[in-house]
Amino acid sequence: MAQAQLGLMQTSVVRSRQCKSCLTPRMRTIRATRASSVSNAASTSAKQAVQDDQAELGKTGIKVNSLAIGAWQWGDKSFWGYDTYGGYGEDEIRKAYQGIVDSGLNFVDTAEVYGFGKSEKYLGDFQRKTNTSVKIATKFAPVPWRCTSDAPVKALKGSLDRLNQKSVDLYQIHWPGFPVLNSWANDAFCKGLVKCHQQGLAKAVGVSNYNVNRLQRANDIMKDSGVPLASDQVQFSLLYRKHEKEGLLAKAKELGVSVIAYSPLAQGLLTGKLPFGGSFHPIWHCLPTWGCSLLGR
Repeated sequence: MAQAQLGLMQTSVVRSRQCKSCLTPRMRTIRATRASSVSNAASTSAKQAVQDDQAELGKTGIKVNSLAIGAWQWGDKSFWGYDTYGGYGEDEIRKAYQGIVDSGLNFVDTAEVYGFGKSEKYLGDFQRKTNTSVKIATKFAPVPWRCTSDAPVKALKGSLDRLNQKSVDLYQIHWPGFPVLNSWANDAFCKGLVKCHQQGLAKAVGVSNYNVNRLQRANDIMKDSGVPLASDQVQFSLLYRKHEKEGLLAKAKELGVSVIAYSPLAQGLLTGKLPFGGSFHPIWHCLPTWGCSLLGR
């Protein structure tokens, strides 16, 4: 139908060029209506295509968009310059959220450390004010003073308060514990994820920035507890393929764990928008986009 309408619109445009003075007000209205109809049909088709592009998180049965939107910039001053040198604020973030919804995307990745909680708060507020909902992934920060299996549970409850949600679709350990300080608590953190799932606070659980050995260990702990490890979120792009070379992608496929790639556009380097060959601001001033891509299993 869209193709047929497009053909009519193109014919109308050609005729108008041949005899512009022949167009009556009614003909102009018809042409505008056809153009609008084609545009709406194309937009609807594109949105449906985005919605249909789904991937399962590990072996959980939970399906999300293959393309996720990362919300690191939402409220972050230290790296992205929120409301300061970055040139964006709450209004721009709100528009970005509306763009996410309008495009058909429904998977947003955030974390308690993004903007020190502001990212989660914005996401919760935008959903409430627009009466919309998206699937949410957030993360537990294993800072040095956290070292027990109860820490992820307590942290997730704080995230849920900011998000104004009863549960999240995916809860992840943001990075392994720090060497010496609390890396010995990594097993406890994984057991904490199990508790989050068992208490109904997280529909699926995963890890982030885990190498091959840590991924295997986390999967073993989850398996013993009867809770599937859904994912490992790592940096991956055409410019950064370390995890592929070190066997992480192969290990994840073997275990049935999804790999979520963050910075798939290399923090903007692959967008073609950075002014190479001349002077430019520090790189963090020039990177407006951040995303995630679900590579699958």
